[in-house]
Amino acid sequence: MEETTREYYRLTYAIDGQACYAEMVEKGSRLATHPKVEKPHFIFSGWGEVPPKMPDHDLVIDGHFTPVMYRGIFASGVVQYAMVDAPIGATISAPADPVCEGCDFVEWRGFTGVMPGENVVFEAVFTPRTYRVEYRVDDLLRIPFQVAYGEPFPMLEEPSKKSCVFSGWSE
Repeated sequence: MEETTREYYRLTYAIDGQACYAEMVEKGSRLATHPKVEKPHFIFSGWGEVPPKMPDHDLVIDGHFTPVMYRGIFASGVVQYAMVDAPIGATISAPADPVCEGCDFVEWRGFTGVMPGENVVFEAVFTPRTYRVEYRVDDLLRIPFQVAYGEPFPMLEEPSKKSCVFSGWSE
């Protein structure tokens, strides 16, 4: 009876060029078990071509990942100005500055230009414009106020002057 020599070869599973699992497998053996792998912010999309049986040489099988896409929404209240889908770390651009009557746009809160590893809403930040209102009486007495856009002007009591009747404020 003739003895047969068994041949073993190295089977390596690799991710990003780095071995994550390796073992010696006999030539002709079925290759059925594939290691489970995870990578933060990526979805495992499968191993490269896996032959049904171990060939007569060392074999490296590469794993492939697809980046998770996160969504960034640029909004103010219920108004949505733009939406972008990108993987973590991708450079993203903000839309044009939104317009708000009587306000100045300041920033998109939390926006850095790089997509974070989560879905996010970048909220528009506005500051109300303020105006200087000045009450004058005979160009002598001046009473200044800062008034935010849309806010009512503070009403002053009617000034009094000897031998005169106040006829009202003008613009």
